[in-house]
Amino acid sequence: MKVLGAAGLLLTTVAVAIAAAPPDPSLPAPPAFFTVGVSRISTIEGDSFHLTLEGGKVVTVRLADADCHGLDLRARDSAKAVASGILETQPVWIFPLGHNVTPATDELWAEVWTPKGWMGEVLVKAGYAVSRSGLDAGSLVPFGVGAAAGTGSPPSAPAFLCTSCTTADGIVYEMEGAGHRLRGRLADVAVDPSQGGAAKDVATRLLGAGPVWVFPSNAGRVGPGGEFRVRLWTREGWLSEALIKAGAAKRGTPDDKMPAAAQPTGSAPTPAAPATGATGSAPKSGSFGGMSWRPIAISKSKGGTFEWQSANFKVSQPTIRLSWNLKPVRRAFSVAVSLMRLDDEQGPGGGSSTNACAFAGPAGSQILHVRPGDYWIHVAGSIETNVTVEELFGPS
Repeated sequence: MKVLGAAGLLLTTVAVAIAAAPPDPSLPAPPAFFTVGVSRISTIEGDSFHLTLEGGKVVTVRLADADCHGLDLRARDSAKAVASGILETQPVWIFPLGHNVTPATDELWAEVWTPKGWMGEVLVKAGYAVSRSGLDAGSLVPFGVGAAAGTGSPPSAPAFLCTSCTTADGIVYEMEGAGHRLRGRLADVAVDPSQGGAAKDVATRLLGAGPVWVFPSNAGRVGPGGEFRVRLWTREGWLSEALIKAGAAKRGTPDDKMPAAAQPTGSAPTPAAPATGATGSAPKSGSFGGMSWRPIAISKSKGGTFEWQSANFKVSQPTIRLSWNLKPVRRAFSVAVSLMRLDDEQGPGGGSSTNACAFAGPAGSQILHVRPGDYWIHVAGSIETNVTVEELFGPS
């Protein structure tokens, strides 16, 4: 990039000075950092937000693993609501891939670990973003140090600090720590068998330098041996990036069933291609490998001053997505959304119903596995009706 001239100027204007105390060795090593307080985050736009660093500098954080660009307005609004519900609740950990600094922009491309896992994965699985992969960190300016680097609360579970981590081939790892024993496969790289020895050598060096943090993917077990997809953060950043830099691995998502955006080119990341046929609250068939979310008509049955409930509706598929974006009746009120399963033909308000699940918060999106049948929605704390239920058709 044209702005790489004076490294001293870059460090002065972009990086923030490390605190006098040495970083806590039990926390992820810099440049990963903890945001310290929710007040540091503002202007949340789903796949990006503004972050105030130590010293008052504001940068735009853009998710390196998810992209809302090209989706319809409803999907982008839902992404914003879901992201706000996460980022406005408690501080998070930022894992920088690099900075894009020009006279007009000051963008930090990063992955964000939250109490719900990777924020990008949350948005992609909810259908409010497409997966962005193949981001070339080598095209970015290395990021210095963020807010309170080396301090803060440890990353939320299921992330954990390794006490033992070994590999035989550089791609599958046996890990222990914090009472966990896990067999994991690196989530975002592919290692050719001929490069297994080189990958193992690089990994062994970094794993021995510690600390090593394990971040399991939300996808669960996906490997041929029942492995979890994992990412490993070392003293030199992501282990996968170190393997790629050493020529021992190639970038890719061999075990990821989520869609991948076209690999960016040029000196900075570019938006992913728009999802094909994105006309509803999420990408349609083709954006998720043949899966299609089909909305179920929801209508209001009755309501009161502080609540309402829907008429009955039928669910025919075992996987549904429940999404909501609601304004509380009063500022101090909490909002609760319940999915009720009808046990006979008299509900709601009569007969017998079972609470299938309930969620708190003014906005959110959840993918649920349910028993096909008749259901209805109950909302407390809001009289708005911006609630959608969609069924998943096609391969899961």
